[in-house]
Amino acid sequence: MKLAISTIRKLTDDTPVLFAINHDLWKKLPDTVGKFLLKQEVVCLREAAKDVSPLEESWLSIWTGKRWALLYILEDSGTCKACAIRKAGEQVTRQMRMLGLERITVCPGTLANGNWMAFQEGVVLGMYEFTKWKGVLTEQQQQQQGRAKWKIKEVSFLSTSHGYDSDQLQVLFNAVEVAKVLVDSPPSEATPELLEQSAKELAKTSKHISMTVLKGNTLKSAGLGGIMAVGQGSDHAPRLIILEYVPPKSKGAPILLVGKGVT
Repeated sequence: MKLAISTIRKLTDDTPVLFAINHDLWKKLPDTVGKFLLKQEVVCLREAAKDVSPLEESWLSIWTGKRWALLYILEDSGTCKACAIRKAGEQVTRQMRMLGLERITVCPGTLANGNWMAFQEGVVLGMYEFTKWKGVLTEQQQQQQGRAKWKIKEVSFLSTSHGYDSDQLQVLFNAVEVAKVLVDSPPSEATPELLEQSAKELAKTSKHISMTVLKGNTLKSAGLGGIMAVGQGSDHAPRLIILEYVPPKSKGAPILLVGKGVT
């Protein structure tokens, strides 16, 4: 899927906006988000904060008179950990699919520093969906099954001094998508040949990536009998794929990541 990720300095249109709010800071909602919204919008949120007592790990939507404000309620600020915040960002993104939104702006709310970055990561990770083998539902089927078409095509994050920029988030989404598509593909499709082709395409993205593929007699010469033995049970010849990334002026010991796939 194609997803456009950007950062903005202020809210300028009627795009729905998502705020992450710690439960213990709920009553401070108008003051927390007031600097981002118009004065009349803050009045609406102040009235909502006065009449509503949300639970932790819940979310609600408020019409501000100009746009929808989506509020996700996290744990109390003193106990909320980055891993839980990242998971919350992923969950709320999946929930937003039901709203049929084409674009969304995400603001830090009460989050700062590493917690805001964790929420950004979660939102981006939640945007992934493997739809290759899914059929196309009619509007009636979607209503009957309580499902909405995947519509979010653009995500904007409010630019802050302690968050990721749009390029970093776009790289994160693209990298996760490449890996997850391979993992989610059935073995009948994700063959050694496909993995080799995917690795070649990845290697082309940077001049600092080199690729080596060992197969056939090369595997035998290298003494990799285990790979050959397992591969004998498949119609697809086995191979060992090695990708090496050596950034300019690299220092320190190399980091080695090893993955195994048998098809």
